[in-house]
Amino acid sequence: MHWPSRTTPSAGTWLAASAIIAVMAAVMTITVRDETATWDEPGYLASGYSYWLTGRYDMIPEHPPLARLLQSLPLRLIHHPQLDTNSPEWKRSEFVMVGNLFLYRNTASPDAMLFAGRMVSIAMALSFAVYLAWWTRRRFGDAAGITALALYAFDPNIIAHGRYTTNDLPVAAFGFIAWTLWFEGSGVLAGLALGCALATKFSALYLVPVLIAMAIVQRRFRALAITAATALVVVVIVYAPEVLHSGQLPPLAARITRAGITGPALSALAALHVPAYSFLTGIDWQSSHSATGHPAYLLGQVSDRGWWYYFPVAFAVKTPAATLAGALAALALIWRSRHRRLLAALLLPAAVYFALAMTTHIDIGVRYLLPIYPFLFVVIAAVLAEWRKPAAIAVVALLAIESAAIYPDYLAFFNFPSGGPKAGPRASPSRRYNRRSAVK
Repeated sequence: MHWPSRTTPSAGTWLAASAIIAVMAAVMTITVRDETATWDEPGYLASGYSYWLTGRYDMIPEHPPLARLLQSLPLRLIHHPQLDTNSPEWKRSEFVMVGNLFLYRNTASPDAMLFAGRMVSIAMALSFAVYLAWWTRRRFGDAAGITALALYAFDPNIIAHGRYTTNDLPVAAFGFIAWTLWFEGSGVLAGLALGCALATKFSALYLVPVLIAMAIVQRRFRALAITAATALVVVVIVYAPEVLHSGQLPPLAARITRAGITGPALSALAALHVPAYSFLTGIDWQSSHSATGHPAYLLGQVSDRGWWYYFPVAFAVKTPAATLAGALAALALIWRSRHRRLLAALLLPAAVYFALAMTTHIDIGVRYLLPIYPFLFVVIAAVLAEWRKPAAIAVVALLAIESAAIYPDYLAFFNFPSGGPKAGPRASPSRRYNRRSAVK
């Protein structure tokens, strides 16, 4: 693996990076204490805790367990709440109710449990901030590293969703790390990150065709095999407790719908008499869900099937105006950059993910677009830092103003060209709730 040679960061770079990360940490920690649980969090915490206790992944199997295992670890180590797996709700698989009962009717304080899980999420978001700044600086220099860090740390969507015990920001982080490590030439490290991404959320599968395409272009077939094998080992390790505790599993053919984009691949595996591992049945569930749709709201319309233009609209109204302006400027200048090949490679996974998102019928929030933002931040930072450093400063300053203006209700953010939070209900590409604002 070859890393570009860089000098040691200056004292000013260290100071700026430390200040930005400290501000992000303070904002996320202070604001999340005033918010009640979102719809997903009770179930995510309860399911992760149940995995630690039982070794079985029966609760909410439609998502991989890694993020929930990490977020519920403080509950296992410190709070020791009770989880009744013999309750009528558990036996009827009413996992929304199981999660609410677990969080709000337990021996441990709901506020303490929720905050503990959220602090793990915040720690993961901050750790990724360090990696994002470090990698960007290594490739594009100090100014680009600080700019990318600021674009990430001040983004209202990153702040909002990075605080919750969900898997949206973790999968974005692992996906970006996997791609950058692959591009640096490390098949093993890329495989570790890819495996973590796949064990966090099934949407990380978008990286598979991207990596295959890059391996063909670069003729790196051995590296692709190493990456795939390493990722498989990670997934097997994460799912090992379930395999050990589940006993004899039924055949995959008896548990899958074969619907959606992954139907043919899962049908092929079923023909080989593969057992119904929940990693595979979870992929099938998500593929079927994407094909059948989910109730959603957009621009005064309600639909069970969504709209092909949902995510373009969500991106346009929920992305800060500063970031949009920076993206337009970067795209106009990118082909003049001496790093244009690397920058084009960074845009590839973002473009593939965005295109795939537009084909899904699960249109319930800009959080589904989080995996594209780290790539976008780096491209903006690299181009502006190379060609228009005053523009980079202006973009960061405008973003800081936008972020401060929505404090502390980051979930309710809409950019000012769309009319801001007051106009949000007219477009509203989000269905989460918090105590201060209802954005649906």
